[in-house]
Amino acid sequence: MGIFDKKAAFDIEGLPEESQKIVKERQNPDNIEDLSGIGCTALQEPVPTYNKGDCEVVLNNDNNAWIVLGRDRPGSKFGDGYGPQGATGCGSIDLVVGRMSANPKSGVYVDPNFESDAARIYISQKTDIDKNLDLVEGGVGLSKAKSGIGIKADSVRLVGREGVKIIAGGSKKNSLGGKIRSQAIGIDLIGANDDSPKTIMTDKGIPKAVQPLQPMVKGDNLVDALEELVEQIEELNNRMNRFAKAQMKYNRDLLLHTHEGVAGPVLPPFSSLGPATIGTQIKHYFNTLVKDWPQKINFRAWKNNYLKKGDLSILSKHNRTT
Repeated sequence: MGIFDKKAAFDIEGLPEESQKIVKERQNPDNIEDLSGIGCTALQEPVPTYNKGDCEVVLNNDNNAWIVLGRDRPGSKFGDGYGPQGATGCGSIDLVVGRMSANPKSGVYVDPNFESDAARIYISQKTDIDKNLDLVEGGVGLSKAKSGIGIKADSVRLVGREGVKIIAGGSKKNSLGGKIRSQAIGIDLIGANDDSPKTIMTDKGIPKAVQPLQPMVKGDNLVDALEELVEQIEELNNRMNRFAKAQMKYNRDLLLHTHEGVAGPVLPPFSSLGPATIGTQIKHYFNTLVKDWPQKINFRAWKNNYLKKGDLSILSKHNRTT
């Protein structure tokens, strides 16, 4: 879409007729310098009228950009939020661009709309920030009557030239002075704003409930766990190799054993196979049965260390994602 696309460059459908006439008179397609707004000169476009509350200080321009200093108000002056309730300690700053963004019209009175306004940074001393943004509960729960900051736009980017830190917790008290007792302090990364359980069918045709919001995997612990598991498997392989070698020797002795013919004395099979059989059984016992219990204990310890809750667990205690 080029800069001179009529709809993109001059969206004046929402302006009053008199204003549309003025804008059209200023537009001269043959002279780029006469186009309204070129070079960031003044540009008249549809901007709705904000339904201002008495407690609010409003700063705005002709291009639908707003800063509102007031009390917690995610909607109308008599709707949700702690400002409409007459509550104290709920001061707010609402930075908004693009009220009625999809179809703005001048002369239309509007309230804050967290769904239809184009982009917003909302700061409040006391608010229900999850409810305002229509967010699911997730693992950290819903924030109610506490300080909150919400950022919403079509695209949101955080760029840190020397790093970005996102930290959950770290304080003993919240902004109201209350002790923080929540066990769910952490970071939730929720795709599509959906944390509802799902039911899937296993390979055996058995329905299984799956929680989409699951603990993140801790990479270093996972590497340690897999390396230890590999060692356990290698030990199993070594034992099987020792067993196979002992069995092969036994089979070889069995294959090579002989009996005396008719002319001579006939020796019982035990006289030639007995030592090999006993030796093989001893090797089987020490290489398999004797080491079976330590192996089982090792696997139990591995499960407890890496698959259960604890410092070595591969699962994050605090952070979850879908």
